[in-house]
Amino acid sequence: MKRCLEKKLYHIRRSLLPEVLSLNCRKLLFAARLLSRGRVAVPVFRSSSPNMTFVLPSRAGRRKLYAIDTDPDLFARAYALFEGGILPRRFPADAPYVCAEWVAGRPLTAAPDAEQARVLAALLAQIHSRRPENCPVRFAHLDRLNRRFDENTRALPADGAARAMALRDRIRRAYDRVAASLPLACVHPDMIAGNVVLRDGAPVVFDNEFLSAGAGKEFDVINSMYSLAPEVREAFLAAYGREAPLEHFHRYRELWEDLHTFKRLSRAMRFRNRRRIDELLPAAP
Repeated sequence: MKRCLEKKLYHIRRSLLPEVLSLNCRKLLFAARLLSRGRVAVPVFRSSSPNMTFVLPSRAGRRKLYAIDTDPDLFARAYALFEGGILPRRFPADAPYVCAEWVAGRPLTAAPDAEQARVLAALLAQIHSRRPENCPVRFAHLDRLNRRFDENTRALPADGAARAMALRDRIRRAYDRVAASLPLACVHPDMIAGNVVLRDGAPVVFDNEFLSAGAGKEFDVINSMYSLAPEVREAFLAAYGREAPLEHFHRYRELWEDLHTFKRLSRAMRFRNRRRIDELLPAAP
């Protein structure tokens, strides 16, 4: 009970941050435009996030409205490769918003840890098996992490700024050395059990605001791996490896580990979580 209350209070504090308030206000304005067109949008907060989403009732059933955090054109081209299968069907909406069918089913988080690992590995391998035409060679999500880091450097303690910059510089140097050799694919760095439901026994990913394409599919692998219970992480890697190559993941494992730490650090900075920032900052040399 105490842990549940602490989590709720944490999300309330995050909801009041200026950038989260700004994002939610933009979503409310979008909902107002829908209302003016005779469409009703009901705002909802998911328990795991202070970010606002909307449920749009319609005669054909409920639909989910959300904003994407990636290039709209690249998102659309990547999404189209999986729409109606592992990704929900979409309906017309103003960019950068997405209107998709509301997916009802059994949440994957209710499944045993081993099943979660197996399903996530299969989904991620399927996402990585395709790429849109004229797929860019850049690592788009590294740009996003750097942008968020730069926007929130004031959250770093005075004695931690140099260590955080050293981590970012190490990542940049390592990435520059290997960038030309990295394979290109559709990427989904938020493939976690909390974003998947089982509809009639088949998995559907309902939270896709970070879907994109380019380099960095190994970053997806390490994010999904660390979202799982420690005892099934190796099973996840083994299951993914049976569907897709892990050569670049293992060869440059240190880079992906550093990127995962940098992602968590950037997130902690964004939400002013001082305790987590202190935990994630590299040790002083």
